[in-house]
Amino acid sequence: MAKKYKWVILILMVIAMFVALVERKLNKEPEIKINTENSYVKNNDLQSSSDSVTVSVIPGVTDTTPKGKLPAGSTPSGDIKAVQGISWIWDKTVMNNDTVVSPKKPGVFTLELKADGNLSGRTDCNGFFGEYKIASDGIISVGPLASTMMYCDGSQEKVYTDAISKASRYIVDANGNLVLLLPYDSGSIIFKK
Repeated sequence: MAKKYKWVILILMVIAMFVALVERKLNKEPEIKINTENSYVKNNDLQSSSDSVTVSVIPGVTDTTPKGKLPAGSTPSGDIKAVQGISWIWDKTVMNNDTVVSPKKPGVFTLELKADGNLSGRTDCNGFFGEYKIASDGIISVGPLASTMMYCDGSQEKVYTDAISKASRYIVDANGNLVLLLPYDSGSIIFKK
């Protein structure tokens, strides 16, 4: 019986997110109420009306102007379109202390930067979406991000989406991979086509 309610809540949340996106597209900006206290939907987390939508936001996501410089020898992508419209697949995240985080389920984690400033992707558990700002000088700002709210034991979702939300720069390396650089030269998220 409880599983049935979880599916109903999930379906209602997806409908509410769709309504918010449609309202935005019609230039009727909905009021978005953000719930940052819970990572997963509970029975009373989903609220909707014709002029407001409540969604849970992935914790740790900020919309700040990125700062910092590119690593020595790197060059930003001069062509923003070279990174847009592609379903990028997370290969690994390399931190400056040589820690490497790779997906336990290769090929499942994706990221697509759309030309209209929206992004979407998948994790090993949920889908997510949000906004981003990008410039030809290599600066990128991501967030806020929202996602469907299924619980999956052992998921790497939080590690993946937290890293994406912190990206401050981007490059396309010599192999054509998208590399999102983390602030203060703390690491790199590497994506393949």
